[in-house]
Amino acid sequence: EGFNVCYISLEIPKYHMFSNLISRHSFSGKFSKPLKSRDIREKNLNEEDRAQLEVITDDIENNINAQFVILDETDFKSYDISGFETKIMQTDNLCYEKTGKGIDVLVLDHAQLLKFSGSKVMDPFAVINYYVSWLRQMSLNFLRQGRKIAVIIVSQASRSGTEYASKHDGQFLITHAAEANEIERSASMMISVFASETSRESNEITVHLLKSRNSETMPEPQQVRINPQYYMVGTGVKIEDGGSPFKEQEVD
Repeated sequence: EGFNVCYISLEIPKYHMFSNLISRHSFSGKFSKPLKSRDIREKNLNEEDRAQLEVITDDIENNINAQFVILDETDFKSYDISGFETKIMQTDNLCYEKTGKGIDVLVLDHAQLLKFSGSKVMDPFAVINYYVSWLRQMSLNFLRQGRKIAVIIVSQASRSGTEYASKHDGQFLITHAAEANEIERSASMMISVFASETSRESNEITVHLLKSRNSETMPEPQQVRINPQYYMVGTGVKIEDGGSPFKEQEVD
């Protein structure tokens, strides 16, 4: 949709993330055959698939007027504010060069891995909260340039939160972010996602809006359709067993 996105993936290598992105785009209904993320990642593609992969990647590069930059742990010499800011600034400059504007959305995946930043002054929980507070400041005054951007922080749920959700139809509480109570305080919006073995078999996840400063929250969690092979969430294109795409009626 024209937004420049910088996605910091501290757990999953960028090659895997790009495989997911390409697979997700292949599922859009624009192409004759979608490609599964695992097949792309493991190079399990026949000649026809490789030709299709080239068509899909060309479409991403030439027909999407935005940048999607993925940074993983290999892009940072160490996890510290200075290192993060330097790399984010370089990415921001790249977006300006390519699109005439900077980063619109910054994603951090996930918050709990920041506790391994190596700080000897603060305990791990304090480190996570420190970074969450810094990211909130980034959203309001990005790189101290007076710009506002959207910052999305992916967080694990606590063990007690997962146990609670298992007993309450996938519903979490606002306090269930693992090891980081600053998420609860800083977030303008909190969205929980829950999947059980049963829901995975039926290709569904449970989504709940737990907090929203500017609107009402959801009284009950909602079931959302997924297709994990193509990293597709929500309605739209569905894949039959034979592999051919067809349109599904869209629902809210």
